Amino acid sequence: MRRGTTPTFNIECDVDLTGYTIFVTLEQGNKELTLTPECEATEDGCVLSVTLTQEQTLVFDDRGMASMQIRAIDQAGLAIASNIMTVDIGKILLDGVIEYV
Repeated sequence: MRRGTTPTFNIECDVDLTGYTIFVTLEQGNKELTLTPECEATEDGCVLSVTLTQEQTLVFDDRGMASMQIRAIDQAGLAIASNIMTVDIGKILLDGVIEYV
């Protein structure tokens, strides 16, 4: 992911999380961002989709990786967590939020 962009992460899960409350958390050092993804069932589980804003990606530093993890809980209180994944943070030359004119 590059800072200052609006990336969409499509995460394939081997568990169907439809009906769960789902959180996707990105963390880098003391910076943390938690989002609620859309969930679409598939034959083998589901695909989670989450799109970040320019402001959200600008929180992260381009000198390293961020960690990402999925946590979910169902109505009965069964909570699960994915393995922690890594996301490379790419730099940009023109810093800040850009606008369409």
